[in-house]
Amino acid sequence: MNRRTLQPRRSALTIAITTLMTIAAPVGLRRATAQAPDPAPDQDRIAELIEQLGGSDYAVRTAATVELIKCGPRALSALKEAADGDDFEVSVRARHLLTVFGALLLAGVEIELSADKASIAWNEPLELRLTMRNTLPHAANVPVDPSSADATGPATDARQVIAVLDVADFLHVVGPDGSEIPLHVDDINEDDEVARLVNGRAERAVIGRLPAGGSAVHAMSAFNRGFARYRMLRPGSYRIQMQYRPEWDDAELNAARVGAVNSNLLTIEVKSGAPDCVVDAPAPARLQLSRDGDEVVAVIQNTLDVTAWVNLNLSEDGEPPFAALVWRIGRGGEGDELTMVPRTASDTAKFDPGRLGEVQPGQSVEVARLTTGELENLAREHGWDAAGLRISGVYSNRTARPWQNRGAVTFRNPAKPADAVIGRLPLRLIAITLQSEPVEIDR
Repeated sequence: MNRRTLQPRRSALTIAITTLMTIAAPVGLRRATAQAPDPAPDQDRIAELIEQLGGSDYAVRTAATVELIKCGPRALSALKEAADGDDFEVSVRARHLLTVFGALLLAGVEIELSADKASIAWNEPLELRLTMRNTLPHAANVPVDPSSADATGPATDARQVIAVLDVADFLHVVGPDGSEIPLHVDDINEDDEVARLVNGRAERAVIGRLPAGGSAVHAMSAFNRGFARYRMLRPGSYRIQMQYRPEWDDAELNAARVGAVNSNLLTIEVKSGAPDCVVDAPAPARLQLSRDGDEVVAVIQNTLDVTAWVNLNLSEDGEPPFAALVWRIGRGGEGDELTMVPRTASDTAKFDPGRLGEVQPGQSVEVARLTTGELENLAREHGWDAAGLRISGVYSNRTARPWQNRGAVTFRNPAKPADAVIGRLPLRLIAITLQSEPVEIDR
């Protein structure tokens, strides 16, 4: 998921700023070299700059505009007074500047990051808290709704996702090796409430108003372990900071980082890392074959960083709600191949929710077994020498929450009374096609 598509306020801000600077800033003022911010001006200087907005010299008006933007919230009171004044030119330009300041986030707001723990194991949930304090004598824009930021109650998946996404554009998490940790969001289509809220945010971002002198705490539960999470899998120090930097059309304002707001730098120590198969996994699971005496065993290993489920209800065709496992038997270096499927049920009424296997990160669950005798018999039936056989497996499953949602399917548990309906498949039921590496079968 592209988190920027969920935060249209940046685009709105850029449009507002671009409009103003296109009117007011000549090309000569746009330079890309870095420049230290000017010292904070006093109110007399701000009044002088506002007066220059009505001057006849275009360059003077433009320079005054840029400097007033650099003044930030300190100029707001004077600009509001000028916007209601009798000088038409000053009033128009003051209103433009107020529009720009009205689009800025966190102007005059102090932000601080904290966490409920300083040291965690890789799979231990961390709660991150963003404290916002408005130092201005008027309300300030913030990227969350302050009225619900510190609400208490159970942290549902939907609420957890929104809490993280509302500030994700401004969060930077750097891992022990110095690389930035990206935000990971599970498939929102697995949870109707999550999908509804996320799609709503994509259409209309929330910009809250923090009252003058007010403060609010925005809590992000399971920051590293929730539905939306920054995965902190390797041992070592992780640095977290919130950084807001408006995107100005004018290079001078960008170079001076006008309107930028940074939080403190928070360090979290991960004392024990995830299994290697989870840290380096290219896919959410993998199918592995191994020998157990005279049997070949197929298992699925969960390589996600969270608990997952595997559909162990098998049928020959693998049509939902069933999965399928196909044994592929080859010989030597030849390209010939035989296939075999486990003898399993295909009657939908025999689907057993109890055969949805829960698997912890890095752990495995057995899918099926096949004896070497069965392999050799199949080979002989096709005129093959039983020596030098190799076997691999292909597992496929399409049964998961999105499939269930589309068909509004419910299930009954045969081990329970007839009216016991299984309403929902579990989250993170792995829907994927997996192929194992081949295993040689010695005679």
